[in-house]
Amino acid sequence: MKRKIRNSIVAIILFISTIAIVLGAGIYKNTVSAERAQFQAEIPKKSNPPIVLDLDQQSLPKKLVQPGLVQIYTGHGPMGVTNRSNEELLVQVSLRGFPGKVELVMPEVDYDEKTFALTNALKPGKLFKMELAVEVPKEYRNKLVGFSGEIQFINQKDKSLLSSIPVHIVNSKYGDPYKKLNIKPSIGNGSWGGKPGGNGKPNGSEKPEGNEKNNGSDKEKCH
Repeated sequence: MKRKIRNSIVAIILFISTIAIVLGAGIYKNTVSAERAQFQAEIPKKSNPPIVLDLDQQSLPKKLVQPGLVQIYTGHGPMGVTNRSNEELLVQVSLRGFPGKVELVMPEVDYDEKTFALTNALKPGKLFKMELAVEVPKEYRNKLVGFSGEIQFINQKDKSLLSSIPVHIVNSKYGDPYKKLNIKPSIGNGSWGGKPGGNGKPNGSEKPEGNEKNNGSDKEKCH
């Protein structure tokens, strides 16, 4: 009799634990999804609003489980990287200045997974979507401005720069990152986005050299 009671108690505890794990995983997944930075861009264009990801604004579960992983995407619906020209553009995406691993996925178009070059030309008025998972190495997390990278859109025909988006990883625990970066917070994206207040780059920084290697060939993908 005692053994049956003990077995029943163990079964109940296991059942409750399983439910808690499932619910916890679902809540965490939804929390991480809600914390992704959303952006859109136009090509060709001189500049697009920068993306600012504030590590101090992450939820507690995210800080505990994945403090060094941030996600950026173009969102759902009619948002993405749009061709605003009157001609077809054969685009290649280049990632610059990211010190950790980066996983880039473009879910609705065909592309080379090593070079991030689109297989087909982007017609006028059409867009493509992007999703990035960016690793923030530990040594970059506890700084006002951890690092500043850039998403570049290259014309495959002549290798010219069509447009770019600055990406800033910051931690407001150590001060005002927007003042340091000379940009204004974006109301639409809260502490996860920014609008240019100057050039969208940290004071004293320079634009990456055009001959820097594409991250598609020298960056390892996240797994």
